[in-house]
Amino acid sequence: MVVAVTVCSTSLLGQDFTWTLTSAPNKDWRSVASSSDGTKLVAVVPGGAVFDPVGGIYISTDSGTNWTLTSAPNTNFWIPVASSSDGTKLVAADENSGGIYTSTDSGTNWTLTSAPSARWQSVASSSDGTKLVAVVLVEGGIYTSTNSGANWIPTSAPTNQSWQSIATSSDGTKLMAVADGGGIYTSKDSGTTWTQPSVPGTLGADWVSVASSSDGTKLVATSQLGIYTSADLGTTWTSNNIPAYFAPIDRTHMVENLLSKTPKTTKIRIENKDVEAVRHALDSYQDLRDRLEFITKIF
Repeated sequence: MVVAVTVCSTSLLGQDFTWTLTSAPNKDWRSVASSSDGTKLVAVVPGGAVFDPVGGIYISTDSGTNWTLTSAPNTNFWIPVASSSDGTKLVAADENSGGIYTSTDSGTNWTLTSAPSARWQSVASSSDGTKLVAVVLVEGGIYTSTNSGANWIPTSAPTNQSWQSIATSSDGTKLMAVADGGGIYTSKDSGTTWTQPSVPGTLGADWVSVASSSDGTKLVATSQLGIYTSADLGTTWTSNNIPAYFAPIDRTHMVENLLSKTPKTTKIRIENKDVEAVRHALDSYQDLRDRLEFITKIF
């Protein structure tokens, strides 16, 4: 067990912030969520990894001082998790072609919902935990639930995007999602219809994360080009001049990037193939989906 110790101190606008290492075990943590008062926390660890096959979902009821492993399956590849405002209703998803699970008792018990098996990448919850939204990483689209996850329906969002992140307003009516190389999408009617606003200078950007204010009017999105914000429900966007990161683009990087979006069993078989031949072959595939299909077939 790790004893809680102060590990970092930062300052912002004259106010000091102290970070403390909690008693949570040393794991490959992927996502965390919190109740509005910060007392109830939930964190997920993907299971099935070669170096650490035991994953799971952990909860804390004392702001992270102590952590408890829940009854959620410990072999699922947990990636996203979200919480209601009071921390009683939780939602988590299996990214490795698994399902979506919910809890109505702060994580003590978990139930597999009727959501289809898919590569679930991100989930979000309304403040009361009744309206949920989830995105699929590859060819799956965006799904919503209006009854705390009991039933799920696909929205009209494109299914040919590589969805990375989803956010919602506290009432669950205003949604925002981003896709890797596919842009930003917003909805003002709980996902019934979607709009893709224009964000100048970001064509093909690798959008990775989004967040929303409680009323859904103020949004923020990140990519390798920097951080962008909107103050009008996502209609217009402004760059915040945060230093951007531009990775060198070459065929080696392209292969590695595409392989990172394929199942684990595909990635580990790269060692037995002619990588140089793959790089050249990929040049003839302009569409991301075609490239992914090509890689899946040859590995």
